[in-house]
Amino acid sequence: MRQQRVDSWWAQWTCVGGTCAPPAAPPVSRFERALDTYTGMTAPFLRGCIVFVTVASAYAASSALGLVGGLLVEETFFLVAGT
Repeated sequence: MRQQRVDSWWAQWTCVGGTCAPPAAPPVSRFERALDTYTGMTAPFLRGCIVFVTVASAYAASSALGLVGGLLVEETFFLVAGT
């Protein structure tokens, strides 16, 4: 593994998201491919500022569906986010 050095605080700040990391190894097993697919599908909704929109949408949907439907929406949201 090679550590990449940066010259300024701005370059260091922008590398926090993993852009300065070495490239990931290709997936070896079916499980690793499934995890890569899952992360690729959920990462845009569960990382960064867009997570606030995702949480607000889940909250609005659970409030609109009532007690049982809302609980199912919240369970699904936390299961996907926690996984």
